[in-house]
Amino acid sequence: MKIIHVAEYASGGVATYLKNTIDFQLKDKQVSSVILLNSKSNSEEINFISHKFIHKTYKYRRSIQGIFRLLKVRSEIDKFTPDVVHFHSSFSGIIRLTYLIKPAKYKVVYCPHGWSFIQQNKGPIRKKIYEFIERCLARKTDAIINISKSEQEEAIKHNLPSSKLHYNL
Repeated sequence: MKIIHVAEYASGGVATYLKNTIDFQLKDKQVSSVILLNSKSNSEEINFISHKFIHKTYKYRRSIQGIFRLLKVRSEIDKFTPDVVHFHSSFSGIIRLTYLIKPAKYKVVYCPHGWSFIQQNKGPIRKKIYEFIERCLARKTDAIINISKSEQEEAIKHNLPSSKLHYNL
């Protein structure tokens, strides 16, 4: 099985989650390779001594131009012919927009690492827009992994498809 992780910025909690998850996957005999794609800037160094690990970075920063660059990452993903693609955080999850036009030939997993529609620094209209986008993108996502019980509860409360929501202690 070939797994790709895609992160906007691999830092802080996202980097810790990636390091733990990738370490676990590299030890699995059923996994042939684990590929990490993340922004070159604002990311921690993530490396594993394993022939099964590939790390590629892309140029990106949050802007309109950055969003278009992020959408182009889809072609990079498809070149690897993965079995599973795991998106981390809302901005890398934007790539899922491309699946509305061209369906994925692999399983798509999404981990928001904190729902944007519940962030305190966002206004009510912005929160509603983020909620709508997440519900639309959930249609092209096979599984959504919540990193906390409260994140899981918020996803249910905001009408994300419960059949796709997962949370493990």
